[in-house]
Amino acid sequence: MTEATLDPEDNKLVVLARATRARNGTAEGAAVRDEIGRTYTASEVNLPSLTLTAVQAAVAMAACSGARSLEAAALVTEADAPAEADLRAARDMSAGTLILAAPDGTVKGRHRRRPGATRPRARPAPGPAARPVSRASPVTAPRPGRTGPVSPASSAAPTSASPR
Repeated sequence: MTEATLDPEDNKLVVLARATRARNGTAEGAAVRDEIGRTYTASEVNLPSLTLTAVQAAVAMAACSGARSLEAAALVTEADAPAEADLRAARDMSAGTLILAAPDGTVKGRHRRRPGATRPRARPAPGPAARPVSRASPVTAPRPGRTGPVSPASSAAPTSASPR
């Protein structure tokens, strides 16, 4: 299989994953597409305190951006198969297919969710109890000892007309 045999949207994921891998000079690049068509790309993270595969990082970015599920994921790597952690991360967000591709874009395989596997329940939309609403912002919040909103000018350094 080559890029040409992929659906155009899946091909886009492979192209984005290849570009991310090349741009970051990493062993893996991944791209995921959420339920409304937004795409997220990432490469692996190797820090002393945090290690993520490229797929895990892309899934985390989608989840942090409010995605409820994934339509598909692509992983570009030299490896012959995705790691089990990659498959689990994709399944956590209900990804239908994980496309595995070589660095040159040649598709090595498609890993689909197992037939009959139950989809995880969608996360509930954040409500008032889950996310408190703050009506004040740093620009409009009253400053201690003042009665009006803070304006950008009043938060600046004192001018010659201001008492020191």
